[in-house]
Parts: sequence; C-alpha cells; structure tokens
Amino acid sequence: MKRNYRIRDMVFGAVLASLIFSLASPAMAALTSMSIEAFTGIKVYVNDQLVDPRDANGDPVEALVYNGTTYLPIRAIGNALGLPVQYDGATQSAYIGKHNSETPAIYLDEFDYFSGDESIKTAAVQDDNLKESHSHCITDDFERTYKLNGQYSRLTGNLYQEYDRRSEKIYGENAALRIYGDGKLLYSREFKEDTTGFEPETVDADLTGVLELKIEFLDGGEKKGSAFFSSDRWYYGPLALGEMALYT
Repeated sequence: MKRNYRIRDMVFGAVLASLIFSLASPAMAALTSMSIEAFTGIKVYVNDQLVDPRDANGDPVEALVYNGTTYLPIRAIGNALGLPVQYDGATQSAYIGKHNSETPAIYLDEFDYFSGDESIKTAAVQDDNLKESHSHCITDDFERTYKLNGQYSRLTGNLYQEYDRRSEKIYGENAALRIYGDGKLLYSREFKEDTTGFEPETVDADLTGVLELKIEFLDGGEKKGSAFFSSDRWYYGPLALGEMALYT
C-alpha cells in the first residue's frame, strides 16, 4: 500500500535491512520538514519468526519503505528482539540491548510486573529522615515478580525511613527487603524488632543473566486487631524505597 506521509521534526529510529540498523543524523538543529511517499503493510521477521512491532505504549507501528529502504522505529526493533532501548538526550544517542550507563533503563515503579500484588502505594517525591529527597518512591509493602529475560545488569535504589514517620518504630517481624534472581537471593536487609532511627541505605543487586526477578518488600507496618481490622491486617509502615531502577 502506498501512502503519503508528512514528516516534521522527526528522525527515523533505525533502518531495518536484513536487520542491519543505522541511526539518523544527530544534527537535530538541521532537521527540516518534508513530504514523502512511502509504502506500508511490510511484514517484519526476526529469525524467520513474524513479529508484531509496537511502540512504548503498546500500540502497533508500521514499517515503511521509502526509496528502497525499510524503516522501523527503534523501540519497535528492541521490542521485537526482546532487548531494552535507551535514549541519551545529552549525546543524542540511542542504544539497543546492553549499555553501561548511569541513566536507568526504567524505574521499578514504571516497570510492568509479571505476577504479584495488583497495586502498591507510590509517591513522586518524598523525604527520608535525614531530610534528603527521593523520587520514584514505593511507600507500601509488596511482592512482585518481573520477567527480565537477561536484559538488565543491575538494580539499584535506596531504602529509607520516611521523614514524616521518623518517630515510628519499624516492626522487625514484618520488615525486610529481599531481592531474588531466578530463585537465588541476591540482596537481603532484615530488621530487628522495634528498630528506630534507621539511616538510609543503598540497594544494589547484580542482575547479570537474570531471567526472572522477584522482590519482597515488607515496610515494617504494625499488625492491628480491632472491629475494623482483622488480626492479620497490617498498617502501612514507615519504610520506603526510592529510585529503584534497572540498568542495562
């Protein structure tokens, strides 16, 4: 099918020609608007398997053939190959697959989980008990499993006590952070009963080659038994996680 396209301030993410890719010019300031005539309806195969290219929102995208060259957005390529995609705005560089970077590939609060708790409490920004600010905060206990498929090398973040709840005790029988990779314990922080004055700690787990990630976070809430809460119900605890991020 032939269609006319208006391309404005757009860089084609990659060229798909026998799965050999090249990025468009990084000279962003020189971009201009133009009209092109391109063919769509192109089927894309990876290792002889038909793929369903989609963008970051999960919406289908089409390959385009223009002047004999096939174009496909870079994120669709990464998704088709099962590889993470990162973009570094400072250097105007795009990366498919592993890339040693200080820039997270994705934050845990944004990462789609495979199984586990349906919802968790989060906060965009929050202070710890040293009045240091954190972002991408998870402020509720949870247990979730994530499919990594060997795409990530590290998980880092911060474990802290919330500033507004710094006077509360952390209940040790229900306070811990455990990180598993393919069933193996990679990181563990356990708390003693009635811990107070907990200083923020850095979380760092090596995920090299890990296919399945499991995280158990018990935030130190207090068990309550009353007319309103059953005996196995826990109040929201004072511990939280910030900047938990996956890196390639």
